[in-house]
Amino acid sequence: MSTKNKTLFECNQCGSEYPRWAGKCDKCGEWNTLHEKKILQTATVAAPSARLANKIGSQNFTKKLSPAQKNSQKTLRVSSGISEFDRVLGGGFFSG
Repeated sequence: MSTKNKTLFECNQCGSEYPRWAGKCDKCGEWNTLHEKKILQTATVAAPSARLANKIGSQNFTKKLSPAQKNSQKTLRVSSGISEFDRVLGGGFFSG
């Protein structure tokens, strides 16, 4: 992971933070009280699986089936005996 420095400006009097320097703190009204504060941030990188999912998700791999084709696919499935597992698989395993 790479790191990135972020700069904030904090008021010495009240502790308010601002993204850029200003001569006067808007919260407490004091002049010349903002000082620079560096914050080290780690850059987040998407996991390889997330990057792959984005690539796959952008392509259309679906194919429309006729009702006859849908019914024929139901008969090819083999149950695992665990109803929740079969539900997640869409009805069981395919034979072959």
